[in-house]
Formats: sequence, structure tokens, C-alpha cells
Amino acid sequence: MEAQTIEKALETTGGHRGQAAVQLGISRRTLSRKLREYGLGSARPAAPIALGSLSDEERQAFRAEMKVPASIVTAEGQELTCIAANLSAGGIGLEGLPVVLSYQGGLRVRFRIPNSDRSVEVLARLAWVGKHGRAGITFTDVSPAVRQEMDRWLHQKMAEEGWTAQLESQGVNG
Repeated sequence: MEAQTIEKALETTGGHRGQAAVQLGISRRTLSRKLREYGLGSARPAAPIALGSLSDEERQAFRAEMKVPASIVTAEGQELTCIAANLSAGGIGLEGLPVVLSYQGGLRVRFRIPNSDRSVEVLARLAWVGKHGRAGITFTDVSPAVRQEMDRWLHQKMAEEGWTAQLESQGVNG
């Protein structure tokens, strides 16, 4: 039903995603995610529609969906496997954890960045625990090489969604 509502909004706006998002009462980013989720983006033009620009703070908070296997090693040495569901510059969302993680101690997290041929490892801490094996992890130590690889992939995902980097004001201190 939601997919049909989105299709109708796009139809009434002549395919204009920004206007459709306003009509639906959601952000453009949410609309883009729902289009992918429902497989409605196939009619999308080759060049992404510009959604706007993101500030440094917004780029740090940007989360890109991914579904890759991940391995978590707790401070007690327990190794768990799960799915890395999304990635941001500051952390990763996990699904399918077989046990509820505790807030005690650091974590070692291994996963593969999509479109990369190698696994990466970061140190992290638990940020939140949800229902059904879900958790949020905040990175505490990321090597420069891994940071560069993650940033490259995240910038690619931002561009695919139609976001650009906002130019910071030069020398203006409010």
C-alpha cells in the first residue's frame, strides 16, 4: 500500500521527487530509501537527481544501507556473527545478533565494506541495544586506511542518492 501511495505521489508531481516527498510528508532521503526498498527506482534517470548539499555534521551522520556479514569479538573474547545493516562515519548498525550485548568493555568489529575485496577491523563500543538482535555500535578507533576506505564508500553512496558536499564558509566566525 505504501509503494502504491509513493507511485501515486510521483505520478501527480510528474516524477519530481522533491515535490512528491513534500506531498507525502517525508524527507527526500526517506523517499529515496523507500524507492530502493520497493524497487521503484528502476525508472530513475542515469544521473541522480540533486537532493541538496550536506554539511560536515550531516555527512558524519549520514547512514548508508548495507547488508554484509560481520563478526563481533567482545571484551570477554566471545565471538558473534551477525549482519552489518548500515554504516556511518561514526558507527555501524547490526542485525541478527544471537545474544544481547552488554555495555561493558570494548568490541572488535570485523566486516567488509561493500565493493571492497578485504575485511576491515575497527574498535568500538556499544551505543544502543534494540529488539530482535539489533544494536548500534560507535567506533572508538579506526585506522587511517580503513577510515579512508569507509569515507570513499560513504561519499559514493551519498552521491548515488543525489547529495553533494556543502562548501564550508571561509573565515566567517559568527
